Amino acid sequence: MRTRAKTLGALFILSAFASVSMAQSDPFTGTWALDPVASNKEGKGYLVLIIDMTADREAYRNEFLLPDGTHEITRYRAALDGKEHPSETITTKPDGVTQVVRKDFVSVKKTGPRDEERRHTNPHVVVRRTVSADGNTLFSKVSSIDANGHEGPVTENLVFKRVSQTAQP
Repeated sequence: MRTRAKTLGALFILSAFASVSMAQSDPFTGTWALDPVASNKEGKGYLVLIIDMTADREAYRNEFLLPDGTHEITRYRAALDGKEHPSETITTKPDGVTQVVRKDFVSVKKTGPRDEERRHTNPHVVVRRTVSADGNTLFSKVSSIDANGHEGPVTENLVFKRVSQTAQP
């Protein structure tokens, strides 16, 4: 009887630690693959997002493999403070030539427990992302911003499926 009580006690403690660990993990952290059918992007390439969130920072990397074999990587590290932070996009062509194709700035802020807003300066776009309640789907709505700072209609609705709970390629 004591052994059973100790076992149940140990299981209770372990489950409590697991619950705390899961609660501390940000829902955006992980590796996400574009669902081309749900995003209406069939045949447009393969896109993976790798996001590592902490309480106040986001490390972001997206890897886009285009149909012609070009590999494009965009990355940044930004505080979740709504201020501008550097972002860089590099491409590697099928012939091996690598170049920086875009340097711009990005601002990121959390707008809810499963929501964030990201703004880029080049091109001028706003991306609103939401993680589903079950944590397995990430929705991105992309809108352009005109020269006067006015946001246009949503131009892309992207749907990503979780590949991993960790931020790894």
